Amino acid sequence: VKQHDVKCKRRRARKRHRQSEQVASKLWVEQHKTIYGKETPKSSRIKKTKTRWED
Repeated sequence: VKQHDVKCKRRRARKRHRQSEQVASKLWVEQHKTIYGKETPKSSRIKKTKTRWED
């Protein structure tokens, strides 16, 4: 029972951490857009694979 509880806690913590990471990456992308203007095809391709991996 204890092991299972630890696993649940870990999973919850990981989820919470990932959410904040997503928000941070979104902010960084917005900053990147304002600084460099139009995105290069390479960066957009990377973003597409990232979102697919997250879902």
